[in-house]
Amino acid sequence: FARTDDANFSTGDIHYVIACWFNPENDLTTTVLVSKDFTGSNREYFISIGGSDDTVRWDVSGNGSTMTEVKATTPTITYGAWHLVIVDHNPTTNLISIQVDNGTIYTASHTTGSFDSTAAFQVSARNGNSIPFDGLLGPIMFWKREFFTQDRTDLWNGGAGRTYASFSTASSVSKILLLLSGRRENPLGTKGLWNDG
Repeated sequence: FARTDDANFSTGDIHYVIACWFNPENDLTTTVLVSKDFTGSNREYFISIGGSDDTVRWDVSGNGSTMTEVKATTPTITYGAWHLVIVDHNPTTNLISIQVDNGTIYTASHTTGSFDSTAAFQVSARNGNSIPFDGLLGPIMFWKREFFTQDRTDLWNGGAGRTYASFSTASSVSKILLLLSGRRENPLGTKGLWNDG
């Protein structure tokens, strides 16, 4: 899945958050969940899983070429199970962060902002079609605002996630842009968001 860059996907040095439910089916060296990343000087960000330690990683570029990375060393990723990753770019604290399954929030200093590239937004790939994700993906969510502890708690919902309809009454997670939706039935049960309309 790829979508041409437009104002909805443009970032720059702003608050933004991406969240994604994922279920890896095979132990791959490196595989990409979400990206806005192309070769040369048109790199923005990507979320990947893998490496020698099978961790989830969040890479962000401030200049279109050099990347800053932060990885979630816990919890252990279980193949064949659903996980929720939340990544954040905070221009106020100059930090990028990553959290998996409502666990520890890992941060890295990143003082150069987030490059507003013209790269396409891609699911399960980067740089055209390289390093595809081998597994199942739930809805992918994008916010252009700061994320707080209650937002993370609401989204995780004790590991059960939330259906799309539940956000009409959710206390803090609102005004989301659903980037990936599917058929009317929810293949995750109650995990994550799904477009019921």
